[in-house]
Amino acid sequence: MRIELPLQRCEWRRGLHRRRAMNSLEQAEDLKAFERRLTEYVSCLQPATGRWRMILIVVSVCTATGAWNWLIDPDTQKVSFFSSLWNHPFFTISCVTLIGLVLPCPAFCLSTVVTRTQRSCFTCQLLVQNGVCFLPVMGSTMDLKEYFKRIGFTGLYDKADLPTLCTIHKLHVMTIPFENLSIHCGEKITMDLKVIYKKIVLDHRGGWCCENNLLFSWVLREMGYKFTRLGARVFNVLKNDFNPMDSHLINLVEIDGKPYIADVSYGVSCQIWQPLEMIAGKDQPQPPGVFRLLNDGERWILEKTGRKPLIQNEAMVTCSLVDKRQTKTIYSFFLIQRDAGHFLNTIEYLQTSCESLFTQKSICSLQTATGFRALIGWTYSEVTFKPQDDTDIMDIRDIPDSEIETVLKEKFKITLHNKLTPINNKASYKI
Repeated sequence: MRIELPLQRCEWRRGLHRRRAMNSLEQAEDLKAFERRLTEYVSCLQPATGRWRMILIVVSVCTATGAWNWLIDPDTQKVSFFSSLWNHPFFTISCVTLIGLVLPCPAFCLSTVVTRTQRSCFTCQLLVQNGVCFLPVMGSTMDLKEYFKRIGFTGLYDKADLPTLCTIHKLHVMTIPFENLSIHCGEKITMDLKVIYKKIVLDHRGGWCCENNLLFSWVLREMGYKFTRLGARVFNVLKNDFNPMDSHLINLVEIDGKPYIADVSYGVSCQIWQPLEMIAGKDQPQPPGVFRLLNDGERWILEKTGRKPLIQNEAMVTCSLVDKRQTKTIYSFFLIQRDAGHFLNTIEYLQTSCESLFTQKSICSLQTATGFRALIGWTYSEVTFKPQDDTDIMDIRDIPDSEIETVLKEKFKITLHNKLTPINNKASYKI
């Protein structure tokens, strides 16, 4: 898919050969993901298929038994056909039941099994997302109104305009936390959109970028926005360079011919509250600070100029989580469309590798009307933006294990089903 940005058309030509080279590898990974989901799907069908066969066998045996009794009865030949059936109700009922089972569609056909399983279990359809095939989750349907209820949006959405996008973007970051707690609860993070929908919308959890922004891209599509998913590389402070993989998912939204970057899931002080207009070098002030997009040939870079941190608790002045840089580089990205399958290997690495930030720190953050909250391991922070004083007031304290569940419930509106094991090992991460 080509992104219609007049000033960047030549970039697509230069990146064409690179995309073709990567295409076969991505398709192979897509097929692997589809194979895994297909295996899960077939295993879900097996119990229902077994039950169906048992019912069919029982009804067939009853029909055969009733037929035998009907045939050997001497009165069968002496009375009319319908009278003979009336005299053998067991045989009649068994026949009617068997005909009802096999007449609409052959009982031994797979399509019958699937159709009847659909009615009792889930909708049997393939969900295709930009060339990547995902199978649905049992019993879940995705409803845009439920998402709006989750974020507290009560306005009209009959027009895909900028004000509406800004509203839902801000409500999302104010309501749905950026968090990786699933990793530390023994849960698997996936790119299955319906799993993500259930987790975030129905179970009132948060998620990391690939979950939140993939869900947000579905919202954009349902609302009629023209969008493209992009992959971004987060800046690593220790290495003073961007990470080598696209570990961050963002959305480019085009409204009235103008492109905007929508990113509802970076978290802490670098979280944008509203979409950023794609104009190179333009300062775009928001409550967390002044954001700007820089253009370096084919590559775009997001950076932010913040304020001086004012730490209230003297014991936490030297806390490694405090970022004292005024200007910080956040991530870079190219204008190359990425589908969900592009991130499959990345999210597997991020939630399993001991070198991953997300395995070394349990993170939960949520934007508030005046700043943001964050729980990193056992360290809880309340940050208040004071742009008039050019400071961010930071109330940081360590909390015991006994308070973790209460803090998550009261400050982040999160209730975990599995036990959380907090962790805060040394890694390149600032709030």
